[in-house]
Amino acid sequence: MGYLSFFLRIFLGAILILSGFAKLSYPGSKALDPQMAETFSVFVFIPLDLIHLYVRLLPWIELVIACGLVLGLFLGFFSGAAILMIMSFIIANCMFAYYGYLDHCAKCFGELLALKLPHAIALDLLMLAMAVWIFWKGDMGISLDSWRRRKVTQGFQG
Repeated sequence: MGYLSFFLRIFLGAILILSGFAKLSYPGSKALDPQMAETFSVFVFIPLDLIHLYVRLLPWIELVIACGLVLGLFLGFFSGAAILMIMSFIIANCMFAYYGYLDHCAKCFGELLALKLPHAIALDLLMLAMAVWIFWKGDMGISLDSWRRRKVTQGFQG
C-alpha cells in the first residue's frame, strides 16, 4: 500500500508540474490569456475579475500543490487542496461541455499537449481519484511527513 500511495503522489504531482510548467513557460499561451478567461463567462455566478485572478494563479497553485504531493509534506493539506482544484476543473469542463465548448481544453497543458474535452474530463476524474486516495491513505511511510513524525517521536523518546 505504501508504494501505491507513493506512486500516485508522484504521478499526480508530475501531471500538475507538467500542466503548471507548460502554462508558465510558453509566453502568450492561451491558457493564461485574459481572453481565455472570457470563455469562463458561462459561469454567470462568478465575477469575471475573480476568474481572471484564478486563471493567472492556477499554474502557480498547480506547482505548489505538486511539490507538496511529490515531497509528501503536509499531505492532508495538499491532497485536500488538489481535490478542490481538480473538482473546479471537472465542474468547469462539464459546464463547457454543456455549453458546447468541446475544444476548450486544447490548451490546458499550454502548447505541450492538446486534449479534447472528453479526454480532459476523463483525466480530471482520474486525477480526482488519485487525490482522494492520497487524502484517505495518505502517508504510508514514504514521505517527508513520516520522516518528520519519526524525528519528533525520537525526540520525545531520547
